[in-house]
Amino acid sequence: GCNSIYKREILDKVMPQDETLLTCDETEMNYRIKDLGYKLLYTPDVFVYHYRRQTPKKLFWQMYRYAIGRVQFGKKKRGVVKFTHKLVGFSLPIFVSITFVLLLINIKYIALFCLLILGFLFWFFLKSTFDNKGILIGINSILCILIIVSAWSLGFLREMFLPLKDIKGR
Repeated sequence: GCNSIYKREILDKVMPQDETLLTCDETEMNYRIKDLGYKLLYTPDVFVYHYRRQTPKKLFWQMYRYAIGRVQFGKKKRGVVKFTHKLVGFSLPIFVSITFVLLLINIKYIALFCLLILGFLFWFFLKSTFDNKGILIGINSILCILIIVSAWSLGFLREMFLPLKDIKGR
């Protein structure tokens, strides 16, 4: 939503936004715009500058809240919670379950499982480092992946099993 421009006459047809959602209200509005037959255009040549979360803690809470909003919207409109949302949403319990099963089978398999995950993170570190020509960016990319995945999973699970009563987070 922060990188969007709308025609006033279209906004007049879809406003107000759904204020019952913690986040994802602009996504919900975009679906209503598309349901009216309008097109949303993607223009990659336009640059937009906006505020980014400056600390890992703020990024964590942003992703946690985004996951809650996506699940809330998914309860209102079928199909907006995609496979990737669900995969990341259930990633923490999947990781714990796989680790537990491997522990029961053979502890050596846990090491292989961890090596697989570390291999993926190392590949991503190398890609980020070389693409952006900086080792600090590579390190920060790994930290961001871990923060985003864990926060999204916790927020997703929170809203799936203990839904918020209101948008203030209670």
